Amino acid sequence: MQHAVPDDMFSALTSRRRLTDISHHFLSETGERAAPWQKTRLVPLLLVCREDDFVAYLLESALRQQHHSCSVLNIENQAGVVSIPAAAPAPLTDDNKSAPDICLLPLTSPGSTLAIPHNKRLMAVPTSLPGVRLAYHQLAQLAEQQSRLTVNIIMLDARSEDHGERYFSFLRDSACSLLSLEVKSAGVLYRQDTAGDEAYGGTDRVIGNILKDERKHAAPAGLAAPGNAG
Repeated sequence: MQHAVPDDMFSALTSRRRLTDISHHFLSETGERAAPWQKTRLVPLLLVCREDDFVAYLLESALRQQHHSCSVLNIENQAGVVSIPAAAPAPLTDDNKSAPDICLLPLTSPGSTLAIPHNKRLMAVPTSLPGVRLAYHQLAQLAEQQSRLTVNIIMLDARSEDHGERYFSFLRDSACSLLSLEVKSAGVLYRQDTAGDEAYGGTDRVIGNILKDERKHAAPAGLAAPGNAG
């Protein structure tokens, strides 16, 4: 799979206004989790490339197979009011205050990722040298805005689990030594050929990482002080 650098339109989503727009969906005026999102496990998924948003829907399907209530909110691809996709539970309205147990939010902007009051921060990285280089660039932008954070990396489209882990190790070592970021492995999604159809192995490990709540109800760093998000 060929991956390209995200275009300028999506890079521009780091603006203060866009961070406020995104956080509005999850925060009250006082900055606390807004009902009905108080019990929802929010999981921002930073994508190196826009076309990799398939991983959010892949994980949503795997979580549902394990009987977890899960939805994907593709905020950046919607210009208007955000709603949960039709295949997921009913969209949130004034008359419907229910919310999924887990909400995956695929994002292409590091600033937008920091705006989410997350339970877990994930990053999807293609298993290739160009993918790792782009991922390092994204991590550097995260480090500029918030130096103390943990990023959980999912390696995508690996030939095997070992293949993905080798590329992850290179990214982890670079981020640790040059950016002083804590980078952890959230798993490897590797290709499997099953009866002629392409499928992915490794979803169980990634799901286990999502369900392991490391930073419950974390505050969005992007809203800590005006102008910090640039």
